[in-house]
Amino acid sequence: MISLKSIFTGKKKLSLIILLFLFIAPIYSASYSYSIVSENSEYEMMIEEVLSLMREVTNQDRIDEARVRLEREAEYKYEDSYDSYLRAENFSSLESLKKDDISFSTLTLEKNSHSFSDSEKKWIFDSDEDAIDYYRRLYGIDMLIAVDSVSEDPVPFLVLSINGERRLTSLFQSLDKEDDLKELLDLFLPLLKNENTHLYSFSLPPQGTLVVDGKNINLYTGYIALENGEHTFTYSAPGYVLETEKICLDGTNGKLDLNLNRIIPEPLFITPIPYDAKLYYNGMEEESHIIKEAIYPFTLTLSHEGFSVYSLQSMNRANSLDLTMKPEWMNDATLLEDAKMEFYKSLFTTLMLFGGWVSTGVVMRVYPDVPLYPLRGVMMGVSVVSLVNLFQSMFEYYESAQLGL
Repeated sequence: MISLKSIFTGKKKLSLIILLFLFIAPIYSASYSYSIVSENSEYEMMIEEVLSLMREVTNQDRIDEARVRLEREAEYKYEDSYDSYLRAENFSSLESLKKDDISFSTLTLEKNSHSFSDSEKKWIFDSDEDAIDYYRRLYGIDMLIAVDSVSEDPVPFLVLSINGERRLTSLFQSLDKEDDLKELLDLFLPLLKNENTHLYSFSLPPQGTLVVDGKNINLYTGYIALENGEHTFTYSAPGYVLETEKICLDGTNGKLDLNLNRIIPEPLFITPIPYDAKLYYNGMEEESHIIKEAIYPFTLTLSHEGFSVYSLQSMNRANSLDLTMKPEWMNDATLLEDAKMEFYKSLFTTLMLFGGWVSTGVVMRVYPDVPLYPLRGVMMGVSVVSLVNLFQSMFEYYESAQLGL
């Protein structure tokens, strides 16, 4: 029988755990939901690229909008649960029912997954305020972006609306997107960010990388949105030195000067084994084993008949490298297993022959009249040969195991 003391002790522990969880649980991150309905896929893609710069929403009006939506959703959830418990006469759950506490530390921009039907798109492109407001409430959307194609001749004439309000018009030319990109940036930056956030342009090679405050930045737009203050920039590109610097921003200068320093080419001497192997540097065949102007990072490949292809990728500077190719027979995955089986077979044979030689000696001592000397001599000779094979197979087994084959 369970004692009341143990029950109360268990309840105290459970209450303590729940109380501790409430104190240490962080305030969750809410999302500012958006959806795009567009008749031009290229322009929609450009909007997505622009919105990818606005990862965290800091505009106070947008924060208030998200809070109103979350409170409304919490109210609907509470009323639905209340009615459900009341109909089921679940009064214990009804007494403990509470509304969700709407508190969040950050507001992240997040795309809504709902796919609108053709009939819904028609109401949205018509900028019907009642329909748009209904869809936003129904699907939990804070910002509904519509791109209507008014005309396609000679170039697409597009109208961009946000929540039914016309905000931008554009004669969109897919070959010249710079002006459209800048217009979209100027539209969404003040809409989603606070007054302390500014837009900065930068220039890096397409194959480069840019990390700001530990976050990877998309190089597609050539812009970045940052708040005032000090930020850590880490950037690099093939053929350039990795750079890390701290820059204090205040919005006075709209361009970031990211100075890339080229890596100075240096000679690289390659010693391959076998020496007459073909050498490829970054995919290009080299006539000699000296690369006069080597720049890291680089890739080296060796090729030779009867040997496995050897590849090396290096992220560091080097003046010389010794590269050894493996013979193709070393790629046999069963080599170690075969060597082991051959060793055990030789061991078994040697033991059996040695046992036969010992047995003939015993029989000769018991029955001296039996002529077993010829057989004993043959057994000794075969045993010696088998012992030699045993040592040979043992060394082959050892070498295979040592090479990891």
